[in-house]
Order: sequence, then C-alpha cells, then structure tokens
Amino acid sequence: MTFPTSRRYRPITSWQPLSAFLKQSHRRGTRDRLPPFDKAKARTHDFIGYLNFLLQFAEPPVASEVAIRKRFEKIGIGPDKAWDASKFDPATLAAIDAGVKRDRRRLTPWRPKTFTPTACSARVPN
Repeated sequence: MTFPTSRRYRPITSWQPLSAFLKQSHRRGTRDRLPPFDKAKARTHDFIGYLNFLLQFAEPPVASEVAIRKRFEKIGIGPDKAWDASKFDPATLAAIDAGVKRDRRRLTPWRPKTFTPTACSARVPN
C-alpha cells in the first residue's frame, strides 16, 4: 500500500547503512549475526557468549557502567570477546551458574508482564 504523500518524498530519500549516514567506518571485527540460540546454553554460564555479542551495541558504556564493565572483563565479559568456559576453573563456573539460576527465579514473575504485546507496543498519547 502506498500513501499519496509518500510519493512526494521518494525522490529525496534513500537507504544507507547507519555508519555511512554518520560518516563513520564500519567497525571491523564486529559480528553481524547473533550466535545460534541454544536454550540450554542460555541458562548456564554460556549465556556470556550471547551477552558479549549484545554488548557491542552498547558502546561506549555510559559513565555509570564503566567500573562494572572493568570487573566483568576479569571473567571474560565484554564486547567482541569470545567466551571460552575452559579458561575458568570449575568453582568460578559453578558460581556463575548459581547466579544465573538465582536470577532466573527472580525474573520469572516479571516475564508475563514484560513479553506481552501491550508491554512491547509503543503507546502514542492523544
């Protein structure tokens, strides 16, 4: 469906990557695709692989996150870092798994409120 007014703007609009619009080079080394999702991995210390992928889109960190990001780097959390659980001792991995399990229980009551169509839709005031 085409709206009559949209035809007016077609000659002056074009599609381009955000990096081109901002006149910045595309960050080399960024992974453009989300790693394949594995529900079992997402519920263990291996969720860090997904987190590391997503952190590349949260750069640079806001001032309030700088200190926590430095702490996270000690356990392999950071943008564009490859997560390798074999580099960590079993006690560290067990502690991460315990934290994941604890926080999943804390977040479970919020899940129905967060992932409903009304929670995800934008509301435009009248």
